[in-house]
Amino acid sequence: MSASFLDTIAALGRLAPEPAPAPAQEAIDAQAGTIITLPARPITYSPTQIKTFVDCNRMWWWERIAKYRRPKTQPQLIGIAIHKELEHFVKHGKPLVSKRAIEAARHIDFTHRDRLRSEGRILFPVDNLPDRRFQGYIDLLDANPEEPEVIDYKTMKDLKWAKTGYELQEDVQMISYAHAAIGLIPAPNCERVKL
Repeated sequence: MSASFLDTIAALGRLAPEPAPAPAQEAIDAQAGTIITLPARPITYSPTQIKTFVDCNRMWWWERIAKYRRPKTQPQLIGIAIHKELEHFVKHGKPLVSKRAIEAARHIDFTHRDRLRSEGRILFPVDNLPDRRFQGYIDLLDANPEEPEVIDYKTMKDLKWAKTGYELQEDVQMISYAHAAIGLIPAPNCERVKL
């Protein structure tokens, strides 16, 4: 993780009120057959929170602390519907119906369908901050052991709004998903992730 990413996480922690301490939980250690005490639940951040904070830390405060929710716009609702349709297609083989979902699916390689993972949850600790963790959901992961591919569904009217390769390399969401993809796939020689 880059220093600026850690600085952003640290700043988020300073803006957020300290949460009430979560009670320690007891769990059974299946291997040892004993009861163990789990630590209190750490504070979790998502790529969306990081992006919002970097763009406007006041908006982050309104959304995360004051719990203000902006109503979804029509383009966002269309994007959510297409996203769900693609997810059900990959996970359950449900046929695509909308023209936009069919068009989006044309850009996905389904040759090795057995390698595709839809809506995979990622969760990992943030370096040097033991009470913080990072969580996200990868829209689609091609678990190719030679070069994994992270696919993030986006809808837009014109491809001129699509991120460039350079922008993807600097994007918090895609960087974290690439980091997770390398850790998720048993590929000891993997050094790259296609975004």
